[in-house]
Amino acid sequence: MKKEVRCKKCKYVIPVKSVAEDRAKLARELGKEFTLTCPECHTISTYHVNDVKAKKSFFTSMLVIAIMWIATFVIAYLFYKYFDDSLYYYGLLVFIGIPSVILSIYSKAETKQISYFNRYKK
Repeated sequence: MKKEVRCKKCKYVIPVKSVAEDRAKLARELGKEFTLTCPECHTISTYHVNDVKAKKSFFTSMLVIAIMWIATFVIAYLFYKYFDDSLYYYGLLVFIGIPSVILSIYSKAETKQISYFNRYKK
């Protein structure tokens, strides 16, 4: 999940670097109000914690997908190398299904975390 605010002057999206999972933790980490400099118009503005919005991180999602595909191919190769051919096809279906389930669980958890962050305002 990535957190961001919009510049008050030019509306450029400014990333907020934080590992906080909710607004209360973000307030403890950065303070209720914090200052950021817009990289586009170089305006220094003060933002409230409630101005921060969470969104899905494209990079993190692609990283998880890449890791899952690499793991699937490595496991499928090892399965093919050390097991019988008839068992290989059944195992391949299982090893393609497992990463799909893990990706689905990750996506659902991230969506829930983003929804919780954007809903909770203190």
